[in-house]
Amino acid sequence: MATTIPRLLLQRIARDPGGHAFRYKEDGAWTSQTWSECLDELSQLTVLLQGLGVGPATPVVVLAETCREWAALDLALLALGAITVGVYPTLTADQVAWQVRHCRAPVVLARQPHRVAELEARREDLPDLVHAVSFDDLLAMERPVPDAAAFRARCEEVSPDQVAAVVYTSGTTGDPKGVVLTHRNLTTVCEASRELIPAQPGDRSLVFLPMAHVLQRFALYRGLYEEIEGTFAESLELLPEAIAEGRPTVLATVPRMLEKIKTRAEDTAAGKGPRAERVFSWAFRVGVARSHLLERQQPVPWTLSLQWHLADRLVFSRIKERLGGALHTLVSGGAALDPEVARWFHAMGIAVLEGWGLSETSAPATTNAPDAYRFGTVGRALPGVELRLAPDGEVLVRGPGVFQGYLHDPEATAAALRDGWFHTGDIGTLDDDGFLSIVDRKKELIVTAGGKNIAPVPIEHRLERSPYVDKAVVIGSDRPYLVALLSPDLESVATWAARAGVDPSLASPEVQALFQRAVDAANADLARFQRVKRHAVLDHSLTIEDGDLTPTLKLKRRAVLASEADRIAALYAQPSEDR
Repeated sequence: MATTIPRLLLQRIARDPGGHAFRYKEDGAWTSQTWSECLDELSQLTVLLQGLGVGPATPVVVLAETCREWAALDLALLALGAITVGVYPTLTADQVAWQVRHCRAPVVLARQPHRVAELEARREDLPDLVHAVSFDDLLAMERPVPDAAAFRARCEEVSPDQVAAVVYTSGTTGDPKGVVLTHRNLTTVCEASRELIPAQPGDRSLVFLPMAHVLQRFALYRGLYEEIEGTFAESLELLPEAIAEGRPTVLATVPRMLEKIKTRAEDTAAGKGPRAERVFSWAFRVGVARSHLLERQQPVPWTLSLQWHLADRLVFSRIKERLGGALHTLVSGGAALDPEVARWFHAMGIAVLEGWGLSETSAPATTNAPDAYRFGTVGRALPGVELRLAPDGEVLVRGPGVFQGYLHDPEATAAALRDGWFHTGDIGTLDDDGFLSIVDRKKELIVTAGGKNIAPVPIEHRLERSPYVDKAVVIGSDRPYLVALLSPDLESVATWAARAGVDPSLASPEVQALFQRAVDAANADLARFQRVKRHAVLDHSLTIEDGDLTPTLKLKRRAVLASEADRIAALYAQPSEDR
């Protein structure tokens, strides 16, 4: 087993130097880079980076949207034994400067020139910064003659226990923390995942998640083990086109993307009229019935199998064609996936493998597998990973993928790594077969004025099942009952209003009734104390730019509670009709 990313890279190049490494768009046309060409480019990049003073253990910030250059710079940095520090391009200039200062990076590589200018303007507050360079300026430097032998020698000098990356947490409850990961952390998790999620010959993946996040980096490194071609999407806005043109077979993604695909498909069916909507609903009833049998590993009756093939021809194949027509597996991570969404894709014949992990576990610590999965769970522990529940339900993890500590933060490290176990902060349950279910974040739990402990995220997911609710925020700590803020999906609301022939404004009685039905549906089958008693529909979306969401689309609950304090107070100003 290769115990460093550079050695893993060398093995991949040696196996198939003429094979396709990455596919990407250049001047509007798709082009591919072979592994031999990748070797030459990385050989040149390492020399250019050395010219900036980069060497072993040098922290280098990469500030960019996901792109092929990001991946190439990461691999070149790791080949030098340097430390890649990914920073989200959606952060403000002050937030970027904070992370550059915190990790003490002497070099910043930014895709956009204005990011370089922002850092230059803050030079006085960045004592360690020596070079801030744009991608264009770096790549425009005079390239040396590729020296494959020298590059291989550098790769071989990197040791498994050298630090490979610092990944900053999303900072949902305060300043982000720098998670320190070694090459051994990353490669052992990649290796362990292969046993549960094997690749198939000819698989193609799509690279679009933030490279600053550990999930996309894991997917990139895991791809070095197999003969997988990675296609880089030009941007999130052009993601549908990239999926259709890239025709991925395997897609690592986050739940919000899957929710949006489901919503759009349902809206499209509804827009075609009652007959099409009835056929659509019938097809998914058939698919869901088949899905339940497959999950329980029970035989599918031939009559149901025939119905499914008809449903596939009439409905499923058209949806799958918009996803490239070749997709067979979805790997979901980064946040909790609503089991109804997972079941919806599985009904079409697409495997949905939800996993769980944190930056601190080098991405997945658990995952469902193609031959052993349970929707609503995040699967079983990867080989070599141990799970344990604390008395309060907190999930504890031990294994080779667990991080080394938080950068320059011994107190936080000591609090997280205790008695040989990483205390994750997630509350979970384990069934008799070892499948883990995540209930909520420990710090997110609501304790009402009546002393009831309530996990808000499952209730929020119920609310977000409505195609008209983009994000839901449930509130109730130290309060007599729960209320919710609903961020609307304005496009879906407008589509529904046009079909119904009603006023699409959020204040219209018809639209207000639409959201009331969403709340009523979410409340169904909940215990009395878990029900949302009052709600407010926001007139805006919750966004990363406004500080409501993290770059990985997790809710920044404290920020939303602060910015919407008056609206929340108004919800509690009138007594609820149902306590």
